Amino acid sequence: NVRGQGLTASDIGHRYLLRALADAGRSDVVFDLHSQTNKPGYGYILNLGATALTEGWDGSASQDHFMLGHIMEWFYHDLAGIQPDPASPGFGQVAIKPAFVGDLTWVQATNQSTRGTILSRWTLTNNWATLDLTIPIGTEATVYLPTLGTPMPGLVIQESGTTIWQNGATAATVSGLTFDQLEGAGSQAYVVWAAGSGSYQFRWNLFPAPTGLAAVAANGQVALSWNAVPNASSYEVKRSLTPGGPYTTLAGGAAGTNYPDMAVTNGTHYYYVVAALGASGESADSFEAAAEPEAI
Repeated sequence: NVRGQGLTASDIGHRYLLRALADAGRSDVVFDLHSQTNKPGYGYILNLGATALTEGWDGSASQDHFMLGHIMEWFYHDLAGIQPDPASPGFGQVAIKPAFVGDLTWVQATNQSTRGTILSRWTLTNNWATLDLTIPIGTEATVYLPTLGTPMPGLVIQESGTTIWQNGATAATVSGLTFDQLEGAGSQAYVVWAAGSGSYQFRWNLFPAPTGLAAVAANGQVALSWNAVPNASSYEVKRSLTPGGPYTTLAGGAAGTNYPDMAVTNGTHYYYVVAALGASGESADSFEAAAEPEAI
């Protein structure tokens, strides 16, 4: 219950919570947990006026403490996506797998590896993502471009101005770069490339699945809300009685980012997803949210 309870992991378990969430592709939950300003977490500590890490999530005790500093690993490994390959020590092989989360519009990080500087810098502007990479000599990279649920037929990927992916297939070749595979599904889908040493600039369009879906139960109803998707004309709200679906459509053209489900029975558990609709088609479904209405 990220929004209701906030962060409860201690200094021992916190690092493993971060890794479990990020490794499961849920860096969005990591972001939500730590950016809240009204519940324990980094956002809460900053809101209290702290300028250094505190010992407690509520800003208590020591005011200059490193025990809750595990988020730094997530910044480099997951937000910027610079991930060493354990099978290739010394950065002979790396993965670049950035995480686009929350309302972040840019991230930049460098790693001064034993083979040279590895740079990962991404921006999000008007439904376009740009990823600038530098891979040093002697290092090979597997590059994961997140599509966030963008319909594949409308996805266009460019590298330094050359269109390398269009209409669901490779469109051209670029020196040092080879298409590897499509990985994942829905909002956790990636187009994966193998890259040799050098500098690259990837640019691709996004029509992502909605994020931040929340389901709040009350007596005889469930209130749904989610974050807006740029260029979405409406949303499709779906519901299931079992986790993971199959889902039936409740609203095929819901305007705005809120929907009240009044056709519920108290004591029944409901599972919801939302997809964005627009000129690009229908996005992938959001992550699932669940609620059980009950009489008060």
